[in-house]
Amino acid sequence: MQFKKAQKLTNIFKTLHVICSCEWLLFGIGQPPQLCQSLTKLNNSQIKAEEVTYWDDEIAAQQEINFFLKANRNAIVLLVNDKSMEPYFNVGDYVGGKKRFVENINSIVGMDCIVQLKNKIQLIRHVKNCNKPDVFNLYCKSWDASIINPALYEVELNFAAPIIWHRKKDEKVP
Repeated sequence: MQFKKAQKLTNIFKTLHVICSCEWLLFGIGQPPQLCQSLTKLNNSQIKAEEVTYWDDEIAAQQEINFFLKANRNAIVLLVNDKSMEPYFNVGDYVGGKKRFVENINSIVGMDCIVQLKNKIQLIRHVKNCNKPDVFNLYCKSWDASIINPALYEVELNFAAPIIWHRKKDEKVP
């Protein structure tokens, strides 16, 4: 729900010639908002080439996200903001899936998913069964020792969305 509200705000900002990503609004991650009147005039000498490239990539990513959300019922898209699922999903990548709720979560055990815990925290984790009904174990895939809680045991979920869409961060863009 927060992501959809953030999307509405970014669309309003675009009409005011301000480029701002949902991730920056929600988490303060990425490039801060910038006035983009001059981005349409690529010959403006005040704009650095890498800034134009960055915003081109951000705009393209946002268009892909919007399409994915419109094309799929109960869809969710999340920005990868930690190293917990490296090397499969890296910081700055976007992942998307279709939400499955309690009665259907068992069908996606063994998959990498966007999950929402009962306290509304959203994570990207590998979902495994637990010995209790409607409770799951969640695992990171990274071996990075700095990850706090690489495994969460006996967790109740609001939903799990198997990752079916992945947009890798363009490493050439700053």
